[in-house]
Amino acid sequence: MKTSYNLVVLFLFFILLSFLIITVSTELNFNITPDTQHHIFTYSENKQTTTSQLYVKDIQFYDDGTTLIYLVSDSTENCFDHILRIRIIHLNGTVEEINTDLNLSPASYCLFKDSVRGEMVHPILIRPLKQPFILVSYMNQSSNFSENWGTVLNWNGEKLSSMSFEQYTDNIAYRNFIEVNINKELGFLRISARDYMFATHYSVDVNGNLLVLLQDVSISVAYFLASLATADEGYIILYNYSSSLNAIFIDYNKTSTSNPIRIDVPIDINTTINAVHCDAYFGFGHYCIASISKQTNESYYEFLFYTEKLIGSNQLHQLPNNISVSWNVSSTPIGGYIFSVVVNATCFIYIYDVDHYFNNSKVNVTYFNTTVT
Repeated sequence: MKTSYNLVVLFLFFILLSFLIITVSTELNFNITPDTQHHIFTYSENKQTTTSQLYVKDIQFYDDGTTLIYLVSDSTENCFDHILRIRIIHLNGTVEEINTDLNLSPASYCLFKDSVRGEMVHPILIRPLKQPFILVSYMNQSSNFSENWGTVLNWNGEKLSSMSFEQYTDNIAYRNFIEVNINKELGFLRISARDYMFATHYSVDVNGNLLVLLQDVSISVAYFLASLATADEGYIILYNYSSSLNAIFIDYNKTSTSNPIRIDVPIDINTTINAVHCDAYFGFGHYCIASISKQTNESYYEFLFYTEKLIGSNQLHQLPNNISVSWNVSSTPIGGYIFSVVVNATCFIYIYDVDHYFNNSKVNVTYFNTTVT
């Protein structure tokens, strides 16, 4: 479980950077305005590995708050240059740099079109395992087939082990999801979404070797939406089936899944579930926000459940004034929700507490020496 300090760190970075790709210079600064306490973190790169602008692609956290930042740099319109850049920010403020290419195929550095959602996806994922290990998931391609791979690095950037997760020979870019267990000593669950879905349990030993615990557990779900780790060291999968939002539970290292529970949100054949975002809720439950479209109208619902019991759901009525803007919406680990949008290089953030109360007109987040895209 995360410490209270980590919750503060997670909440701060989550407010600033969730659902955004932001560009950074060799110095990364951020400031919150107006009339809020501002926090500045500055770091100068030790090595100039590119003349191109760097982008923060992803931020991940270890249990103690140690932070992983994945940076990318533009090469072409839909591809990044062939260097894996990871920055490790320790609690004492020191930063370690990892710059390696891992000899990946060029396809791993390019966006591809998700065969289900139709959106552009970056195939490289980074995930914090038990310290000091980092999981890097990526895609390799040859003339005959494509593969999803996983590699474990240590904090020195040394490659400790690699494993092929999946091989396929058709033209479909399969969806690849990694959910790290709430107890990082237990490893992670990889979900493969094809015409059907499989889940495989993995772990990593003390030397950083990837191990398969339980392979290709069949999951009878239709349209995958989201996954999360549960407080009891299992996993939840949220999916859309027969015009309803559902959840199933998977125990750690078990082949069986629970009976699905139905989430009480109004869905019919004319409804599209755009996204679902969930967080562990004070360590005992799970709080989620769903974005739902029906024709030209968009609405948002919150729901809370514990283990295999739905506690309740509710439509969100406290929304930003300019609802015509394409907002990102996220749940938070302490209840409540956040709306964010980027307009003219400024990120507007509306924060609502667990009682849906919002006591500021807006929070502007400005990135100095940067451009938000």
